[in-house]
Amino acid sequence: MKTISCEAGATAISDEPTPEKCFSLKNILIPVDFSDGSMEALKYGRALGVASCAVVHAIYAMEPTAIVADLNGAPIMPPLDCEIATQRGVDLDELLSKDAPKGLVYTTESRIGYPPDVIKDMIKETLADLVVISTHGRTGLNRLFFGSVTERVIHEGHCPVLVLKAEQDRYCESPFRLKKILLPMDLTKHSKQVIQYAMDWACKFGAEVTLAHFIPSFDASGVTASETSASSHVMKVARKTVEHWLEDTSKKCECRGVNTKCVALDGSMLAELPDYVRKEGFDLVVCTTHGFGGLRHLLYGSTAEDLMRQSPCPVLIVKTTEEEKEVR
Repeated sequence: MKTISCEAGATAISDEPTPEKCFSLKNILIPVDFSDGSMEALKYGRALGVASCAVVHAIYAMEPTAIVADLNGAPIMPPLDCEIATQRGVDLDELLSKDAPKGLVYTTESRIGYPPDVIKDMIKETLADLVVISTHGRTGLNRLFFGSVTERVIHEGHCPVLVLKAEQDRYCESPFRLKKILLPMDLTKHSKQVIQYAMDWACKFGAEVTLAHFIPSFDASGVTASETSASSHVMKVARKTVEHWLEDTSKKCECRGVNTKCVALDGSMLAELPDYVRKEGFDLVVCTTHGFGGLRHLLYGSTAEDLMRQSPCPVLIVKTTEEEKEVR
């Protein structure tokens, strides 16, 4: 592992000081496979590392082309794999150092092994508080049969995961900027637990937080006028209930100095959220996972994982207490 400290003197995040007592980000892990998406994840992680005074750990994981064992059963790495991994380590170090922002402290590592397992090992070794990773956006049967490294890290890792897609480079500029955070709420204890984490980020970077709940629209086709009127009344009551819940939840959070908004929106979250993100200009979506495991997760996936593939901006996925227990 190679450790580098660039020239000190990171650029200030904003003109006004913001509360930092809740925010703790010391080690950021960035898996890099040299795709366009991972290049953007690397830029984002570097800028965030400087802004939060965290050490950035960049890792390249190369899946072996063949498994060879000696007489004692110990694995032997094919020479060509070793040469490629070594060169990738050199390439990775050059990427980190090129146009590096002042104040960046980083390490680089190149390993041979199954990427999700290598990343999980590195999370433990580096004591990572956050993984910044890209997704290739597999869908359909390709995703069902082959899965995704990013999804494995989200489901099996032990820390929050910030996911970027290709063509999100405008969020990767240095110095790091974070002005508007969207926090979709499903009115469960799981989404409640992630609120304070989002508030911590907002406190650190002076961002505004919007708590939003999406209310599925009522299908009026094939119903009578009286039924439509009754359903409309139910929807109004539901909206009032949601708005009250959101406001009450936000007031219970320690969010001193954070501008917080609460909105109830019509429609399915997965269908409506991308346009809402574009319209309001959010820089980050923070959400939690439902914690499904095994066959249920394979067949039905995760709303958070669907969201990360559809969101126009980066998505920060945080496990709740119950989900962490399941992983461990």
